Amino acid sequence: MRGAAAKLCLVVSALLVFVAIAATPAQAAGTHRYGGKTAQKFRLQIVAEKGGISLVRFKIRLRCRDGSVLFDDLSDFEPATLRPGGRFSDLQVGPRDEVIWRGRLAGAKVSGSLRVRDKLKSGVPCDSGSVGFAARQARR
Repeated sequence: MRGAAAKLCLVVSALLVFVAIAATPAQAAGTHRYGGKTAQKFRLQIVAEKGGISLVRFKIRLRCRDGSVLFDDLSDFEPATLRPGGRFSDLQVGPRDEVIWRGRLAGAKVSGSLRVRDKLKSGVPCDSGSVGFAARQARR
């Protein structure tokens, strides 16, 4: 029986070494990716790292004051600080637009709301209003 236990221990040790070697740099650094959808049914991607959370990419529909509709496809955001309890809120301003997002990271889920304000090339202001979102941690 001792021989079988020693073989089992050796197999388990080898498996643990293999898993440690196979870990990607993102996993080793504690980076977690989340994918989900907005209340407007558009996809969104989020990345959380130690102490910060970032929007990677999302699409949103805005209503403009002249009655038209503007679709924004946004990416390349700076990380927002994660506060105790996983809460975050952030305002990021671009050349013509501003993005406000807030929410909570809880385990394998991120949820909250987004709001985008932008302008048409003609200068007409557009606003998405508050749009909810929910995302789950991507499988590795």
